[in-house]
Amino acid sequence: MNHVWGLLAHPGQEMRHIKQENETVSHHYTHHVLLMALIPVICAFIGTTQIGWDLGADRTIPLSLMDAFALAVLFYALILGGVAVMGRVIYWMARDYPQRPSLQRCTVFAGYVATPLFLSGLVALYPLVWLCVFVGALALVYTGYLL
Repeated sequence: MNHVWGLLAHPGQEMRHIKQENETVSHHYTHHVLLMALIPVICAFIGTTQIGWDLGADRTIPLSLMDAFALAVLFYALILGGVAVMGRVIYWMARDYPQRPSLQRCTVFAGYVATPLFLSGLVALYPLVWLCVFVGALALVYTGYLL
């Protein structure tokens, strides 16, 4: 959680700080990924149960608490798994570099690079489809910049 503002305000400098820390995957997950992944999950849960998905044309589709809870658990598991898979993809892609980073370093990097995507989940408090897609696309572009 210490690096969230730095990744948004001065990403190059913050990435150098992260690299120097040599953080373990378990520490990274417990202090960053597990908490940050809750942002889109909780916001989507609140938005879909209290407001409902707004599909336009004055039609909203709210979810029941049980359905939203089941989807929230699934969403959370997919986010956590997605970070781990991206760490492995980065590790695989780095196979041709002379100083190949470790799988641990690649997984930590994937977790920090996903920070804009985690933060974009705030928009799910008001689940308007086009707004969620727009903010998600902006977050994806910034995530690409961090890569």
